Amino acid sequence: MRISDKIKANQSKLVALKAELAEHTKSLESDENNMDIMNDMDSVMNEIEVMEKSTSILRKTEKISSEKAVAVVTTPATVVATEKSVLTDFMVKSALTVLEAHATGITLSASIQKRYSNDAVMKKAGVIVKGQQDPAFTNVAEWAQELVQDGFGAFMDLIAVDSIVGQLPLSRYTFANYGSLKIPTRAKRYPDDKNLAGAWTAEGSAIRIGAATLGSVTLSPKKLAVIGTFSREIFERSTPNIESLIRRFMIEDTTIAIDTQFISATAATTVAPGGVLHGVTPIVSGGSTPDKIAADLSAAITAMIGAGGGVKPYFIMNPALQSRIAFMQNSVGTPAFPEAVTGNNLRNIPVVTSLTVPATTILLVDADSIGIAGGTPQFLGSNQATLHEEYVAADTKPIVGAGTGTAGATDLADIANPVRSLYQTDSLALRMVMDLDWSVLRDPAASAQVITTIA
Repeated sequence: MRISDKIKANQSKLVALKAELAEHTKSLESDENNMDIMNDMDSVMNEIEVMEKSTSILRKTEKISSEKAVAVVTTPATVVATEKSVLTDFMVKSALTVLEAHATGITLSASIQKRYSNDAVMKKAGVIVKGQQDPAFTNVAEWAQELVQDGFGAFMDLIAVDSIVGQLPLSRYTFANYGSLKIPTRAKRYPDDKNLAGAWTAEGSAIRIGAATLGSVTLSPKKLAVIGTFSREIFERSTPNIESLIRRFMIEDTTIAIDTQFISATAATTVAPGGVLHGVTPIVSGGSTPDKIAADLSAAITAMIGAGGGVKPYFIMNPALQSRIAFMQNSVGTPAFPEAVTGNNLRNIPVVTSLTVPATTILLVDADSIGIAGGTPQFLGSNQATLHEEYVAADTKPIVGAGTGTAGATDLADIANPVRSLYQTDSLALRMVMDLDWSVLRDPAASAQVITTIA
């Protein structure tokens, strides 16, 4: 076996061992005094140490022998998933310790020690906040910025299972400490803009000078916020399953809000980003038969490419419509769209599904033509706040300020209701706030197309 193959085998073994160690760590969280689990962990850690040392020696040997370098193909998807899971797990665990600190009256570092004494990342967080004033929130500078430098990316990975925005490979940026971001854009692409095209040049002749047509799009922080409430009994009795409860709250309560705005046709405001369909002329479907739908899809693709888009195209539709298209048959009884049956794509373009898309609509977006920026989510727990729990946005009453009655007076009919005291109802609340904004980077038609009224 070649040295490069041995390194490859070691790498694969290391990935499996680290995954096994992660499972043992998770088991120990619910049974922290289980010696069998601890012994298994010790054995796995010893194997990891031996394997890492062996790999290091092999690498040095390979270098010294000057053999031809061979790319180590381990299982990149597994490695990436592991890295992502560390960040997303940290996000969820951070929220949980914040809530527990308020619920039990202990410090944040004590909550971390209690729940995650064997979690290396969380232990580091505990060391950072220990000795400070132990505030029960995650915007402690060192915690948020050093441990979760890619907190926005971690949040996108967390919601990617259900969210359109999380699944699309949009151009991502982070606000960090900036009040806004200017994203440079190229107004047009080839063949409309050839100003940076190379040119064949004879010996001694002048090299062509070009200048591209550039523009910029400004992304500014817009506040996305949500509050989830839990009874004290649910919090205490669902341990250790409270982690999955927090994770579900974070995903479900934000995905709908983000995706609904993203696929809308509303213009951007100082409060919320604009929908990617703003300024896009809808393509009215020609019918519901396979040939009509094929013609609709072709029209959308042609329109996008004609406007200078289509680098990373994605179809977005309701899962019910995707299923209906997959089961369509042509005149000879075979699948009209076989690629939709065997894979999650349509006309070799990836498909993203979401219940936020109307069942009679198909969107086509160019992920390369849409930029998104965000900040690290911040969590704050409370068991003493009073909450306004009106859920219908169109009916929201003002919490502060005058109503519709006499100027300067408060109209009782407009006072926010219902309200709930967490203290009085023995409940807990977890608030998440994050900065988020997105925008199309080119002409609206190059960034998105929409087919409507598919019967």
